[in-house]
Formats: sequence, C-alpha cells, structure tokens
Amino acid sequence: MLVEGVSDWEKWINRVEHDMPLVVKAAVGHYQFETLHPFSDGNGRLGRLIVVLQMMEAQVLTYPVLNLSPWLKRRKEQYKTLLLDISATGDYDPWVRFFSNAVEAQAQDMVGRIEELLTVRQELLDRARENRLRGFALVVIEDLIGYSSITPSSMAKRHDVQYKTANDAIKRLEALGILQEITGANYGRIYASPRVREIVLRP
Repeated sequence: MLVEGVSDWEKWINRVEHDMPLVVKAAVGHYQFETLHPFSDGNGRLGRLIVVLQMMEAQVLTYPVLNLSPWLKRRKEQYKTLLLDISATGDYDPWVRFFSNAVEAQAQDMVGRIEELLTVRQELLDRARENRLRGFALVVIEDLIGYSSITPSSMAKRHDVQYKTANDAIKRLEALGILQEITGANYGRIYASPRVREIVLRP
C-alpha cells in the first residue's frame, strides 16, 4: 500500500495542474507526503525540500532560497495538529492558510536577507578597494554572498586559477578581517565572512 501510495503521490505532484494555485498544490502535496510517511526518519526535512523543488520546477524560484523550516519549527505543535485535523475532518482550508502564511513569511524574510547580503557585498568591496586590493581578491568578495564558506582550493577550481592566486587573495582578505579562518587547522582550512554567516545562519 505504501509503495502504491507514494507512486500515486509522485504522479499527482508532477501532473500539470491548471486549476490549482502552486502554493495550494504544494500544501496538499506536503500533507499527502507526511501522511504517507515513507521513511523511518527525515520525512519532515524531505517534505519541506520537495516544496522548494516543486517551486523550482514551476520556475517560481530560480535557486533553492525558500526555507520553510524555521517558521514551521517555531509552530511545531500547530503544524502537527493541522496535518492531523485534515485526516480527521477532510478540511484542508486551515492547513492551506497556515502553509500559505509560512511561504509568505519566509519569502519576505529571504528578500530581506538578500538585500542585506547585497549591501554587505558592496561594503566589503568598497573596504577592499580603499585598502588597495585588486584582482582576484575582489572576485572572492563577489562570491561570498553565494558561498557561506570557502577554501583556497574551491576558489581556485571555481575560477580556474592557480592555488597560490586564490590562497594569496584569501590571506589578504583575512588580514583585513573580511574573512575569518573557522577550522583552526593547518590543512584543509575553511574561511568565511563573519558578516555573511550572521545573515545566512540567523534563525
């Protein structure tokens, strides 16, 4: 029954619907997935990820930047109760309203964070230029809002430059306080921008 149920669910969420708004379809699909509960662990995380993938497939999102988890986790008991109520009553409306509020709130939160990140990127670029940094160091700063942590190797590979070029640029940015080494290791060092991480990791 579970295999058949998951198969039916997969066909339904991938069917092109013209009479159901995307957020409503995502809400209904999420309920169905959580009710099927196909795995012993991780159903909630996977269910929320599927919502994002649905929106990317529908081209509403270009990147997976919508994170419903913080909003839902703060309302965990209400979240569970509303899902159970559908099974008990067949009434989807309270759940769909709740889910739609989550999407709206987290979308607005993400827009705010993106605006903050763009401002921080410009401030860091200005600071670097004021300190006469040029070349690849500026490329690294441009990348920081897309990557919460970097390594010399990853930057060298991403931009097809020599390891030394990437490492030297990162060292100069570390000296200015733009980057911070967060591993405390001699090898496999990982660097991050404290200001970017604060925005990205903020609950």
